Amino acid sequence: MDQIAIDPANTQAWFVVRPEARLYSLDLSDPTSVPVAHGAPEPGSETRSLQVIDGKIRGVTGTSEAWTFDPSTESLLPRRDLIPVDQELRDTIPQGVVAFGKRVLVGGHWRYQVHGDPAVQRVRVPGEPKAQIVVGDKLYSALYPSASVYELDSSLTVRKVAALGNGQMRPAAIAYSPGLDKLAVATGPAYGKYGGGLSLVSPAPDSVPQVFTAPVGRHQVSVIEPVGTDLVLGTSTIGEAQPALPGERARVLRWRADGSPGTGTAVWSTTLPVQVAKVNGIHLVDDESGRQLVVAADPATGARGWLFGLDPDTGAVLWQQQVGGPIRSMKGSQGYLAMYLSSTIQQIGVSRSGATLTNIRDFGASIVPSFISLPDAPPTAQRVAYVGAGANGVVGVAEQGTPRVPSRVSGADRYATAVAVSRQSYAHADTVVLARGDDFADALSAGPLAAALDAPILLAQPGGRLTPGTVAEIARLGATEVIPVGGTGAIPESIAAQLPSGAALDPHRPQGANRYETSVAVAKRLEAALGGTPRDAFAATGRDFADAIAAVPAAITKKRAIVLYDDTPAARTARSFLAARSIDALGGPAASAVRAAGLAPQRTIIGSDRFDTAKQIGTTYFGRTTRAYLAPGLDFPDGLAAGVVAGRTGSPLLLARPALLTSPTTSSLRSGRGSQRVTLVGGVGVLEPRLEQTIADLG
Repeated sequence: MDQIAIDPANTQAWFVVRPEARLYSLDLSDPTSVPVAHGAPEPGSETRSLQVIDGKIRGVTGTSEAWTFDPSTESLLPRRDLIPVDQELRDTIPQGVVAFGKRVLVGGHWRYQVHGDPAVQRVRVPGEPKAQIVVGDKLYSALYPSASVYELDSSLTVRKVAALGNGQMRPAAIAYSPGLDKLAVATGPAYGKYGGGLSLVSPAPDSVPQVFTAPVGRHQVSVIEPVGTDLVLGTSTIGEAQPALPGERARVLRWRADGSPGTGTAVWSTTLPVQVAKVNGIHLVDDESGRQLVVAADPATGARGWLFGLDPDTGAVLWQQQVGGPIRSMKGSQGYLAMYLSSTIQQIGVSRSGATLTNIRDFGASIVPSFISLPDAPPTAQRVAYVGAGANGVVGVAEQGTPRVPSRVSGADRYATAVAVSRQSYAHADTVVLARGDDFADALSAGPLAAALDAPILLAQPGGRLTPGTVAEIARLGATEVIPVGGTGAIPESIAAQLPSGAALDPHRPQGANRYETSVAVAKRLEAALGGTPRDAFAATGRDFADAIAAVPAAITKKRAIVLYDDTPAARTARSFLAARSIDALGGPAASAVRAAGLAPQRTIIGSDRFDTAKQIGTTYFGRTTRAYLAPGLDFPDGLAAGVVAGRTGSPLLLARPALLTSPTTSSLRSGRGSQRVTLVGGVGVLEPRLEQTIADLG
């Protein structure tokens, strides 16, 4: 049962029961009454709050929907999605993290929070994702309390693979064995019990699992590392809501699914030589030092953890080494091994005699460590995705090596830079947004629309000309639709003749009589692309570009339009649009204008100059990040393209002078505490090479 509510007359009880999330009522005045089912208001979710108000039953779910049931008509009223109005229910403790393509998914209560994809904020799943693994282009998630496995594809469509059953509840680990072509899933029993099961599942919908109910006796399998057709298992002596088994130590065993039915066979089993209660990581290392299993384990008391080296063929302990704190998680990828140790991420180098640790990222006391995920990446740029417990959870990326050295995306001119940004960020795009490259007036609002359409922004030359590079990029993307922003005076219809074969101009371009009306037309097109519901908006001045450019990443992340507004009769349409929405005013000119118009912004961000405003926008909407983009602060085109990419990666856009990092920009970059990846967007004529050294010297 999730929640229960009693009506004001104390005559009827209402409650929601999982896993179906079904609503029931019970007549309290009749001792012989039985619960009556009324359907599932929000299937596949859990109810966090339930109340009886004005005769109606009102619930709020863990996946951020508000629903209302009317008992008088036995009908469910239209539900409300709380995410678009920034009223999402935050998880108190993240349940796991996984890098899935360009996204990072953080498991929560009956959902995944999605980072790095402005088009999707959460995906509902029928339980808490306790363990997950990416196999090819699929993500497999093991859920609690149903002890079931679900599949998510690249479009984040959710399908059931298998229910494990056999008294299992809480998944502890999942791995994929190429040798068996099976998913191996470790699970725990009901509360108050020791032991647990291990299941082998074919990675396809509607599979029938092979369940081993007690492969390690009263221990629970906590880690799985496939080796050939065998599985190396790490155990935990801790039960479900039970302390560690007295006198027991965690074990590592090489196990295969044959022999005794329901138990399998241990090729070898090694009890770890010190008092540790749980194995938190196993990784097979096969390099110039030879083959060995690196094992991470913790005592039950939260004291300092241990690393071990084991022979994978015999289980013999090759070395053991105590480390400086509890080991929360350890993972390996492409010869790269890292662990979450206390509040740090450590890179591990191993030999036949021990391990050396290199601190990649120190979080201090800011994060309670939880999970770690290592996506595949080139060996020179390994990435570590991490998440910590807290009101919102924390997710980010730490880099191996010297991450302060910035990168640059640029071309010979503004048109070529826009092409370079597109080439780096998009393998394919059905749609391209086309803005004028010599005038910012119509282009400033285009960024959020481009992101919503998964489209890059390319630039047109004066007179409606496209560079050969721009034409070639549209062809490379395979785009069939080109959306010009602004009227035919800015981008004429004749430009259609220059498009590559298969691409055509959108006949319904967003346009208006002036820059303010065009920004409203773009905002309406954005709202239509996001479902047609009026959304919150950012207001920025249309007389300069800097504040609107800096707002693009935040607008993309928050799914808001950028509407240009100034105290001028030309902005009358923009005022009417903003008056019907909750707005944030960005920059001093916009703040003054909206107040003069009698509008009341929910939030106002005013910096001492354009560079400080950009910094404050980043701090307000992104907090501390591990990636930032830097664009010229004195001209707009490079920042226009950069803002879309920054928004897609959940990163702020900062501004710089050609040869100088201003104090606000420097302060923002330093707040990354040495781990921030900085990408300069623009050529050396607008962002001089000395800036790269300045950024590297920030340390």
